[in-house]
Amino acid sequence: MQFALYVKHALKLIFIMKKHWFIAALMALACASASATGFYVVVPVQGKQVPGSINVALGSYTLPSGLIGTPYDGFNLKTLLSVTGDPDYTGYGVRWSLASGSLPAGLTLDANGAISGTPTATGTASFSVRATYKTKAGVQAYQIYVGTITIGLAAATPPTGVVGQSYSYDLKPLLSVTGDKAYTGTGVTWSVVSNTLPAGLYLTTDGVIAGTPTASGTGSVTARATYKTVKGEQTYDVVTLAIGVSLAAATPPDAVVGLAYNYDLKPLLAVTGDAAYTGSGVTWSVVSSTLPAGLYLTADGRIAGTPTAAGTGSVTARASYRGVNGQQAYQTVSLAIQVTLAAATAPDAVVGVAYNYDLKPLLAVTGDAAYSGSGVTWSVVSSTLPAGLYLTADGRIAGTPTAAGTGSVTARASYKGVNGQQAYQVVSLAVQVTLAAATAPDAVVGVAYNYDLKPLLSVTGDSAYTGSGVTWSVVSGTLPAGLALTTDGRIAGTPTAAGTGSVTARASYKGVNGQQAYQVVSLAIQVTLAAATAPNAFVGVAYSYDLKPLLSVTGDSAYTGSGVTWNAVSSTLPAGLSLTTDGRIAGTPTAAGTGSVTARASYKGVNGQQAYQVVSQVVTHGLVSFTTVGTQTWTVPPGITSVAALVVGGGGGGGSWINDNPGGGGGGGVLYSASYSVTPGQQITVNVGAGGYGGDKAYPSGTPIPAGVGGSSSFGSLTAQGGGGGAEYVAGKPCANATSGGSGGGGSSSCTTAGAGTSGQGTAGAPGGGGSGGGGGGAGGAATNSNGGPGIANAITGSTVYYGGGGGGIPSSGTSSGGIGGGGAGGSSSAQGAANTGGGGGAYMGVYSNGGSGIVIVKY
Repeated sequence: MQFALYVKHALKLIFIMKKHWFIAALMALACASASATGFYVVVPVQGKQVPGSINVALGSYTLPSGLIGTPYDGFNLKTLLSVTGDPDYTGYGVRWSLASGSLPAGLTLDANGAISGTPTATGTASFSVRATYKTKAGVQAYQIYVGTITIGLAAATPPTGVVGQSYSYDLKPLLSVTGDKAYTGTGVTWSVVSNTLPAGLYLTTDGVIAGTPTASGTGSVTARATYKTVKGEQTYDVVTLAIGVSLAAATPPDAVVGLAYNYDLKPLLAVTGDAAYTGSGVTWSVVSSTLPAGLYLTADGRIAGTPTAAGTGSVTARASYRGVNGQQAYQTVSLAIQVTLAAATAPDAVVGVAYNYDLKPLLAVTGDAAYSGSGVTWSVVSSTLPAGLYLTADGRIAGTPTAAGTGSVTARASYKGVNGQQAYQVVSLAVQVTLAAATAPDAVVGVAYNYDLKPLLSVTGDSAYTGSGVTWSVVSGTLPAGLALTTDGRIAGTPTAAGTGSVTARASYKGVNGQQAYQVVSLAIQVTLAAATAPNAFVGVAYSYDLKPLLSVTGDSAYTGSGVTWNAVSSTLPAGLSLTTDGRIAGTPTAAGTGSVTARASYKGVNGQQAYQVVSQVVTHGLVSFTTVGTQTWTVPPGITSVAALVVGGGGGGGSWINDNPGGGGGGGVLYSASYSVTPGQQITVNVGAGGYGGDKAYPSGTPIPAGVGGSSSFGSLTAQGGGGGAEYVAGKPCANATSGGSGGGGSSSCTTAGAGTSGQGTAGAPGGGGSGGGGGGAGGAATNSNGGPGIANAITGSTVYYGGGGGGIPSSGTSSGGIGGGGAGGSSSAQGAANTGGGGGAYMGVYSNGGSGIVIVKY
């Protein structure tokens, strides 16, 4: 060491003594040799005069601070030294010493003017240093501060890392170094004390937690910062996240040309894997765009602008959060919208009653296929509505009118910035509602009941009232169990018990009320049908059997026999028969047989039923003739309701022979009925008329023959008159008229000796007597026949028979035989015609021919 110092000084001398280089070289060698042997060689040099103008000065300076336990970097005061006045001064030859004070403990001032050492105590040391050169000295005061270094790493929460994203968190801003005024941030070394950082992260040598996380999780690192051997450390927790960023698909609302548009995509953004996410920290960008002209994606995630043309376009928006991206395409339609409000007549309002008229059904929005009724705002353009009414924000004319009157409002509907408006008039009315008192019909236990109160309702003060728009409610009620007031104003239900109760019903129209109490009686009614045997029916014959006399109704004191409905529960009645709606088994059987019907009688909803059997028989038909003169009775057989009847009266008797002018009797009258109504078992009186008596006695001239007229025949109400008697001629007097036979034939009225006269024709088609003495023909015979007419073709039997012929007169005195009776064989002095065929002519000695008796024939 000493050798090195000496060499150093020798070299300096060489430079100082430039003019004496040889001597200097020898001195250097000598020094080296002496050092090697431990001796010093002093080489004399040429002296030099120090001029008196030399000046030595030390500049002022703030010396660097020291740190306890840390070697002082040293400070050479020669840098502050100024020596002037000696051109040979080279920086050497200066002696250094403390003029006053003391250095910090542990520091020394060496011979070269350097302060060095290791401080051992803190504090500020003040001292003066003297630099001496060739007897000249300079003194300067200095201070050195000695401090203690401390290093701290502040606690902090590093930002969250994201898997797959580069991560960097610098710890240097958390580092604090105190006690070293010279600290500038450099000179620090970083190291790891312990480490459980998520995979992919590490601490760099410059104090940065860095890397790219490969997995999510939570870990920590204890970092150490060392400065001038002083250490500070701190543990930092780092969370790495697996973040997902997505944009949900959605249909943006339609835009409208010329209207500002704004659709925020942020509500569609989903960020997962980061619990600290609050919605901020997202950047937005456009991947691609064909949005309608005037629209664009904003930097804060909104599709915005003002469309300038209709059309459809889209934008693919990208949202980025902590380096993770999500994107989605959104289509936007630009529409040309029209909004109209239809004209309408608002319903009338009522003073004091809450009013509500919705205008939304009158709103028409076109040009937007997605319009569903929502998104419309309402406002008033002008209003003179009746006091208490106004337009609401949801498009209703509402409120409670406080006075009657008429007013209007012009309403405006706005949809997506497009407006439509219309004026609506409202009339406010003073309405009155009343319910008339009435007695409700009785109800029946177990039977559905319905009594309508609407006919009792009166509404005044509203000329537009038509009966609709009324609501019904119960004010109070004690109706029999099972009955209630319905919402359409009916007392209805099914009573479950007998009794009496009432309900106070309220009718409300346009908010105005009217009420009335109604009493209802519930009855326990029983309906029964007695068992009975129905009479037999006959095929082809109208049938009727009344069940009403078999009906019994109890439990209703007001029952009078009416109000009953009839129906068949089941029926096997013979064909042609059925149960009528008025409770009769009726009809006309078309076939024989036995069947039954279970009839149900219903009264006020209560039913009673019973089965009834009916036998249908075939009717037996026949023919009966009545020929015995006189009265008798015929009973109508079962099933017979109509008969055919032929009724013939008795024929008239023949005329007298006196003066040789006899006349024949008229034929009996005829009456035929093809359909005469009867009832089975009916008793009908039958009478057969006798023939007129011809007589056997001469009467004074001009005297009529007694009992010459035939008797009438009858069947019930059918009557056929007898034929008239013959007339006689008296000399010197007018001819006697032929006796009228009523509905039978008249007697002869001949007044000639020849007997060829006219006959007295009757009114029922029976022939009169012949003028030559012949009797009138049997019923239906010829009008004039001196020998008696033929019989008739019987409409019942179909054969030709002779009934009720007139008696024949004697044409001349002494003739052996009289005129031929009607329908009979020629008479003789010894015989008459057979009964019912007309009498024959009488003998010449004054025996006159009687008329034939009548007949009644019935076909059933």
